[in-house]
Formats: sequence, C-alpha cells, structure tokens
Amino acid sequence: MARFKQQAQTAYDRLEQSVATLENLIKRGQNSEALQYIKDGQFKDCMDYLQNIIEIESDGEYQNKTGFLR
Repeated sequence: MARFKQQAQTAYDRLEQSVATLENLIKRGQNSEALQYIKDGQFKDCMDYLQNIIEIESDGEYQNKTGFLR
C-alpha cells in the first residue's frame, strides 16, 4: 500500500506543477503554447502517468465509475 501512496503523491505533485505552468502560460497570453503544452508537453505526460497508475472500472449495474490504484 505504501507504494501506491507514493505513486499517487508523485502523480499529484507532478500534476500540480503542470497546472501551475499551464496557468502561467495562459496568464501571459501564450494560448498557443498552452495548447501545445496540454497536447504534447508535460501536462500530457502527467495525465498519461495518472492513467497508468489508476484503472477506471464501471459498475455494471449502475454504470458508476470507480478508480483503483494498480
């Protein structure tokens, strides 16, 4: 369980840094750079990392989505 907690914390920290960078790009009016950052930059890498450590499953009866750490 400690490994999952560490992975989740790492993912959160990376995402927090990426959101701050994205926010700065937008504040400076660098919208095309912000879009590129989302599409191909560190933000995309953070989202990919999160997808790799979290598995989303739907509940067949209610179609609720629940996340499980791998």
